[in-house]
Amino acid sequence: DGGVLLALNHLTDTVVASDNSSIAVGPGTRWVDVYEALAPYGLYCIGGRLKTIGVPGLELIGGFHYLINKYGFAMDNVLSYDVVLGNGTQVVADSTTNTDLFWALKGGANNFGIVTKFVIKALPIPMISSTIQAFNESYAEDFIAATVEMTQNNDAEIGAGSVVSIQYNATTKVVTPSLLGVQEGTESPPSRFAPYSRIPSLQTVNNVSTPREWHKNLDTPNQMFRVQFAHKTIKPDTDQLVKIYKAWKDAVDTVSDVKGLYPTFVLNIISKSTMTVAKENGIGNTWGLDDDQDLISESLHTIHPLGRASS
Repeated sequence: DGGVLLALNHLTDTVVASDNSSIAVGPGTRWVDVYEALAPYGLYCIGGRLKTIGVPGLELIGGFHYLINKYGFAMDNVLSYDVVLGNGTQVVADSTTNTDLFWALKGGANNFGIVTKFVIKALPIPMISSTIQAFNESYAEDFIAATVEMTQNNDAEIGAGSVVSIQYNATTKVVTPSLLGVQEGTESPPSRFAPYSRIPSLQTVNNVSTPREWHKNLDTPNQMFRVQFAHKTIKPDTDQLVKIYKAWKDAVDTVSDVKGLYPTFVLNIISKSTMTVAKENGIGNTWGLDDDQDLISESLHTIHPLGRASS
């Protein structure tokens, strides 16, 4: 009936505030919906790096984005939550009302109620500068070293970040380190990625575009695949990361007979200034990380088609 349809519509609502300072987002939205809604206003926000990631999952567990070194994690950019509690009560949690719940939802996942609306800070970032780079396996260790160098030299003066990954084709044994780098503004090539640009590449594509144009082609493998991953966060250490990379590659070889196997070694940059946002905004988050050291979060992703895997 009409009431049900209205409720369903609210799940995917996106409403930009009249002063352009925020966007209200329903829990059924994906980040592509949010970026599309912000685009006509020349705005952007800290959300999913890939367009088909859902808003609530990312917001409630932390949230990596390209520009976290300046603006903090996705959870640090939520201004308020509308929540239905376990007893059926509907409340708003923000920096002045239900403040304990407000803090708990910043990284505490879906353990405290059902969030029916997120209000997210909107940022006046109409254009971004991007770089896509791919490298030969012989430069894999240089690629890891460049990631460590950028992590340690990526302060909050300008927002910049990346998807840094090493793909390993378990069948052909071809290794391809690759970079998807984004920096706010129009400087091209984006200067924060100079450590990678010094490495001879198989391909480099630099571009300046709107955030919407950048995200529109970045899909997630969210259908017809099994995805298994593990991660660990460590201090930036090239030698240790190279050892982990080599051990991962050897481990992949032991399961290379799995049909359609697509393993990826991912390095997420977490510069010190990322944590400063939560430390200084009077709210904090459940992660409680100090801003006294840079970090790298390494993730091992394994993707293969649905169905029974061979062994």
